[in-house]
Amino acid sequence: RKAKLDVPSRCIAWSPNGRRILVGFGGSCRGVRTKKDGAFALLSAETLEVLYEGRDARHWLHDAKFTPDGSTFALASHDQKIYLYDSRQNIMRAKCDKHNAEVLALDFSQDSAYLQSDSADYEHLYYSVADGSYFKLPSQLKNVAWESWTCKMGWPVQGMWPSMTNRAEDEGPPPEPVSVARSTATDMIAAGYQDGRIKVFRYPCVSKSAEGLTLRGHVSNVSKVSFTCNDEYMISAGQADRTIIVWKVRKT
Repeated sequence: RKAKLDVPSRCIAWSPNGRRILVGFGGSCRGVRTKKDGAFALLSAETLEVLYEGRDARHWLHDAKFTPDGSTFALASHDQKIYLYDSRQNIMRAKCDKHNAEVLALDFSQDSAYLQSDSADYEHLYYSVADGSYFKLPSQLKNVAWESWTCKMGWPVQGMWPSMTNRAEDEGPPPEPVSVARSTATDMIAAGYQDGRIKVFRYPCVSKSAEGLTLRGHVSNVSKVSFTCNDEYMISAGQADRTIIVWKVRKT
């Protein structure tokens, strides 16, 4: 099956029951900015028919996710905001607006009550899903279990960031992680880097000396990594090479 959409698609998420697909739009088409920057669509997973279209953001979307209970979906936008929607009525319920740069990634807690997010200026923030309110003290959520982990910042992924020590002044900054995905079984975390490498670590990865498995296949930014639902495969997408690679996962 195939669905033809009239605008570039930036992010995608399946509903927990597998019946709907959420697609976030935005960006330029043939060098011209589209009129649907920040718009989204809900498609039938069975027929790929567009069930609903909406737009509250005015800049393109970076990430989209449903809560584990399916009651809410969120859209992370280039306009520095996160939009929370009631997934039953498809209406916006709240807006998270404490970031000072474009929001790149978000994750929901297992109980569907909390949201964590990353922005381009290295902020890692927490919100309430019920009303979008902001938690000033991250320690309030230190024991929260997260349904997914795609944020680049946070305690359990600090070890995948390159060390800045013992580097010559003329070397420049080391390649940073661009995309992150935790396995479904929560025992592995994969990171795609600016130089095209992918590294797979044990999760949580908190030590700077953690030795991950290094994979090479892309020429530069690995814009997305993800595990299949059974962790049998890992999928990566290259930004510059426009290549999708499917990696077979073999645990030793």
